[in-house]
Order: sequence, then structure tokens, then C-alpha cells
Amino acid sequence: MELDKTKERPASGSSSDTEAEEEPLAGGGGAGSGVEPPGWRRRWTMLLLCFSGFVLCNLDRVNMAIAILPLSKDAGWDSATIGLVQSSFFWGYLATQMVGGVWADKHGAKRVLGLGVAWWSVSTVLTPLAARTSLPMLLAVRACMGLGEGVAFPATNSLLSKWVPPKERARSLALVHSGLYAGSMVGLAIAPHMIAHMGWPSVFYIFGSLGMGWYTWWEQQAASAPREDAHISRAELKFIRRSMALGSQQSIAGKATSLPWKVLLSKPPVLALILCHFCHSWGIFILATWMPTYYHEVLGLNLKESGLLSCLPYLTQAVTSNLAGWLADWLIDRGASVTLVRKGMQTVGFLGPAFFLTQLGGVREPRRAVSYLMAAQGLNAFRRAFNVHMSGQECPFESHDEVYNFNADNAKHKDEYPFPKLVVLGILAGAYIGLGFSLCCLVGGLLSAELRLEQPGVFNLLFGIFGFPMGLTLCVVAGADLFTSNCMYVVTAVSEGKYGMLGALRALFTSYFCNLAGALMLMGLMTAGEVFSGRSDFVIELAHKKTSHSFAVTFVKGILCNWLVCLAVWQGNMARDFTGKFVGIFLPNSAFVAMGFEHCVANMFLIPMSMSLGSGISVGTFIGKNLVPATLGNLVGGGFFVGCMYALALGSPGHAIQDAWEDHVVPRRWRAGAVSGSANGSSASSHETKHSYEAKPYPSGALADETGLGGAPPPRPNYATPAAYP
Repeated sequence: MELDKTKERPASGSSSDTEAEEEPLAGGGGAGSGVEPPGWRRRWTMLLLCFSGFVLCNLDRVNMAIAILPLSKDAGWDSATIGLVQSSFFWGYLATQMVGGVWADKHGAKRVLGLGVAWWSVSTVLTPLAARTSLPMLLAVRACMGLGEGVAFPATNSLLSKWVPPKERARSLALVHSGLYAGSMVGLAIAPHMIAHMGWPSVFYIFGSLGMGWYTWWEQQAASAPREDAHISRAELKFIRRSMALGSQQSIAGKATSLPWKVLLSKPPVLALILCHFCHSWGIFILATWMPTYYHEVLGLNLKESGLLSCLPYLTQAVTSNLAGWLADWLIDRGASVTLVRKGMQTVGFLGPAFFLTQLGGVREPRRAVSYLMAAQGLNAFRRAFNVHMSGQECPFESHDEVYNFNADNAKHKDEYPFPKLVVLGILAGAYIGLGFSLCCLVGGLLSAELRLEQPGVFNLLFGIFGFPMGLTLCVVAGADLFTSNCMYVVTAVSEGKYGMLGALRALFTSYFCNLAGALMLMGLMTAGEVFSGRSDFVIELAHKKTSHSFAVTFVKGILCNWLVCLAVWQGNMARDFTGKFVGIFLPNSAFVAMGFEHCVANMFLIPMSMSLGSGISVGTFIGKNLVPATLGNLVGGGFFVGCMYALALGSPGHAIQDAWEDHVVPRRWRAGAVSGSANGSSASSHETKHSYEAKPYPSGALADETGLGGAPPPRPNYATPAAYP
């Protein structure tokens, strides 16, 4: 995509332009530092906007795949008519695919994408009216919806090409594209329930209305390029400009030049890309439009089961899409050929799905069919991991030593915070975790009792992926003070001598009781808003289950829970961008929820919520049977199994043990032999062979301080050399 120079920068050679280029970065680094201060980035806001737009894109697209079942029954359509209705969307979709990019370059991606979402949202709302009017009217409205969605990909690519530095593009595009899978997954999961309770038109009215709300948000927050954004910091603007090598882009002409279509279409690589994309689109759109019908008519499942099982392949695709993007970046950073990586990803993305889809012909057992489709869709996501990557960039991860040091420093910084600040951050953490667990109960908890009994694995999977990862992501990225992660932080700080026991106890007690206050505050708001009105059965059932275990069982489940939670925080701190943080947090968190472990802060919300809904659980039962053993288990899980273990592996205690081992256990002749065998042949004292541990400063802007409010640390070390990668 070409840059719209007339919008993004003043005329070349103007004084204001020169001053903007030469002025030092705000918040620290000079003109050549290329380092951003810590905090939320405006480009992350743009990624979230695009991600949510793509969620709506597929949310509005797949609703017809579910609604077509009752709609065709009411209208008496045969399979040919159903196919005609399903295909009418693509009549318009094809028309704006190419011109969408041209419009975005000419008029700005913000305007094109915003109007595209508004257009397809209005068309979605009008679909029931058109269906009741006549078949030609329905076909016309669906084609109009396709016209709007056709600009989504080219406009988004144009926008991200200006906002996202090259080193972040593969992961950023993987995150944005995973919004498609998330939209399909959510739409297929909840549309059957909406149809069953409110009728098939409800999915079009509600999903279309969400798009209009998104358009309002987009108009307030989005910008076609960083230079047009009124909210971006000067430091981030200069960082993006340097990362994209704007000096070479200044030679681009102000207005678009004509593309040499004849030359392009004569090149074998271009033709190969067109053929690959055609085959890919053929496969994914056939599955998207016909998968629920396949479950219903071939496997004999009802409407709810068809929608629920249809979302599982998209869940797999959403996860593997991000992992494939990380893998592609990692391979190229390690020295693999960019061409080889791209061809390898395309090969996996085509041959993998082809194998599993060919196995479906004789399958009539739902579980086996779903497994094949999950494998096919998961491998299909690999073909998206071919985005441009600039070689010689920084490694996308921190080393384990840096994360360990950051954890210790994080606890030390919190000890210096004023008490009111800790109170506010602790209350926010309790509310965030409560919001996440509410989503678990309102999505997974509303699945039918029959499904929970007949397909417990599927239920646990769905219950685990919705909700709680959102709560912890908010704590890590948006900033909050969570008790369960503090169990790891304070042990690490105490191990490094940066924290006294009194300070550690103060941090744990403050975060614990403030988390409780935040959870109870959210519970009161949920009760006042009647959020669980008519949907309380599962919450009450789960609360009774959590208070029915013995002290020992709940204690052990608390250990296992916070072991995974602190590993999630560790992985979130290890990643350098939002995509990596989300993926790192998502997997361990969804695992502990799916396995039914005990998180004391989540239970601070869940069980009081059930009490307000009439569960009959007493305060004494809640505290004695769940809260106390879960809290103690969380302390052990985070403090010992993560904090202590990594202190022994990476910190001062581990190095002290190793020194003692070498002094008192390892035979002297081994140490002498090791010394005498050194490269320079010189002798050295045993003291010189010991390991000395020196805490390294954590890099600027690299790690997500869980409070999100700390000061700017020292500059990041250079990871351009492969040997320096963790």
C-alpha cells in the first residue's frame, strides 16, 4: 500500500518537519535511542479496534450459517436455494476486495473501514425484513453486506502498514486475523441459543447493532496514520517513524501511481499467490457456510449442538494463528531463509487441512468428525504466517534471567508505592478477575446440562477459554495489584534481598483484602444490574461444588491453580508486545479453569455472588471450606513452585547453593582439572571459578509491569545477535 504523503506529513523541507525529525524523544531517549518509555501504546489501541472489527466481520457472516436452518424450513427452500442464499454474500464481497485498498490509500483507511463496518451492519439488521419480503430482496441485501465486508482486509492492511513497525507485523496481523476466528467461534456458540429463545431474526438485529456501536468507538479513537492521531505520544510517533525507515519512504510520490497490471499478472510468483489464495478461500468459505448444515443433516445433531461444535475448529484456528506467527518470526530471527519459512508455512497450511478433510468422507461419529475439523482448521492457520519480517530485529522475548530480575524489581517498586495507590490497584484487580469469571459463567455456564453430562471434555474446554484469561490479561496489561501473582513477586524479591519479611507481608495482606473489596464491589454491581437474573443455576451449582470438597482437596487445587496463574504472568512478562502477552497468559489460565482448580480471588466473587442469588451457603462455610484452603494453596503454588523454584534456578539462592556444592562436594581434583584445562593454561583460585550473580536491569518498555504505572527503567540490551537470544 502506498503512503498518502499529503495527509501524513507536511511538505518536504518545511521547518516544522525538520524540527519534528530532530527533536529528542519525550520521556528519555535521544534522537538515536529508538527506545519507547513504558506504558500503553496507541498502536495497541489500533490493534484492538481492528481485532474487534474483525470479530464483528465474522460474527455477522456466520449468523446466516446457523439461521439458514430454521429460515429454510419456514420458507420451504431446497438445498439449491440455500446454496444461492449463502453464495449471494460473495457477489458483493468480490466486488470491493481490490478497490478497497485503492480507496484506503486515497481516502484514508479510517474512513473506508469505518464506513464498511457501518454498511455491513445496516445490511445485517435489514436481513430479516428482506427475507420476509422476497427471495430476490434477500439476495440483494446479502450482496450489499458483502460489499461492506469486502473492504475490511485491504483497508486494515493499509492502516497497519502505517501503524505497526516491521518487527511487530507478523504477530500483530496474526492477532488481528484471529479476530475472524474469535468472531466465528462466538457467533456459532451463542447464535443457536438466541434463535431458540428469541427467534432467528434476533441474531441479525443484535449482531448488526453491535457494529453500529463499534463504528461510534472507531470514529472517536481511530486514525489512518500515526501522524493524524491526536492522542499518540511524541515518543511513540518517533519510534514508529524510525522503525519504518521513513527516510526511504519520503521519496514516495504524494499521489498514487498507476500499477503495472500487465507486468504483475505475467509474473509466476504473483500467479502462484493468486492461485493459493483462491484455493484457501474456497476451503475456508465452504467450511464457514456449510459446517453447521453438515453437523445437522449428516451427523444428525440439533441446532444448538451444531452451532456449539462448529465453534471448536475456529478456537483451534485462533490459537494456532498466533503461534504460527510467532514461529515464523522466531525461525527468521534464527537465520532461516524468509522464502523457506513462507513456503514451509504455506505447505503446512494446505497439505495439513487437505489430509484431514479427506478423512471426513466416511465419518458418522460426531467426536471424530469434530477432531478432524479442528485439526484441519488449526493447520490452515499456518498459511497466514507469511507476513513481512525484517531480519536482524530484536528477539520477541525476554530472557528468563531478565524476567526473573523484573519480577524481583516489580515487588520492590510496589513496596515504594503510596498506600492509596496500592488500595486502588488491588480493588481493580479483584474487579477484573470477577469480570473474567462472570464471563466464564455467562458463556460456558449456560450450556445445556445434557452437554455437560454427555460431553464433559467439550464443556470444560469452552468453560476454560471464555472469561478468566480476559481478567488476568486486564491485570497484567491495564495494570492492577493481584494477590495471586504477588505470591510469586514477593518471594522472588525476598530471595534477592530486595524485600524484608515485613514488607512482603504488607504487600500480600494489602493486595488480598483489596482484591476482596474489589470482588465484593463487582458482586454488588452485578446484583443491582440483575446480570445473573434467570441465569443463576450454574453459579449456584458451581459454588456448592467448590464448598463441598475437603480442606486438603481444596488446598491442593489451590496449589495447582496458582502454579499455572503465576506461569501465565511469567509468560506475559516475557513477551514484548500485546499479542505475545495475550497468548502467554491465555494458555495456562484456560487450562486451570478447564481443570477445575481453585483461585481464591475468583472465589471471592463467585461464592458471594451465589449467596446473593439464594444458594444458602453461609459465610462460615465459604471461609472455612473454600477461601482459607484455596488461599493457602495459592500461596504455596505461586510462592514455592514458581517463586522459590526459579530463585533456585536463576537467582542468588541457586548460585549460592552451586558455590557451596563446588566448595564442599565436588572433588578438588575436578575443580583443579577444570582450571588447569582453561584456554590460556593459567591457574586460577577456586574462588574465581564460583558463579557470581548480579541482577541485570530490566529493559525499557519490554516487560509489562503489572501495575502499569512504574518509572522508566534503563535502556534495553541489543538482541540483534542470535547468540544473545534466550
